[in-house]
Amino acid sequence: FELDKLTTTADDDAEGGARLMIHLGDVRDGKPDPITGEIRECEESLYSDIAETFERSPVPTFFIPGDNGWLDCSNVNEAYSFW
Repeated sequence: FELDKLTTTADDDAEGGARLMIHLGDVRDGKPDPITGEIRECEESLYSDIAETFERSPVPTFFIPGDNGWLDCSNVNEAYSFW
C-alpha cells in the first residue's frame, strides 16, 4: 500500500469527473517480518494517515477494511479498534 499513490489517485479521479471513490481494503501487506518470520505489529499511525487521506479526498469515499488491515496484525483486537 502506498499512501501517496492513493492521494494522487483520488485527486486524478476527481479531475477526471469521478463522483465517488471506493477503496476495497488491504491498506498494508499481510506478510510476516522478513527477518523474524513473526506477524508484524500494526501501528496506529498508519490508520490515522489513512483516515486523513480519505478526509482530504475531493470526492466522497467509501472504505471497506480488508483482512490485512487487522487480521494480519500481531494484536488483532488492537488493530481492529484503530478503525
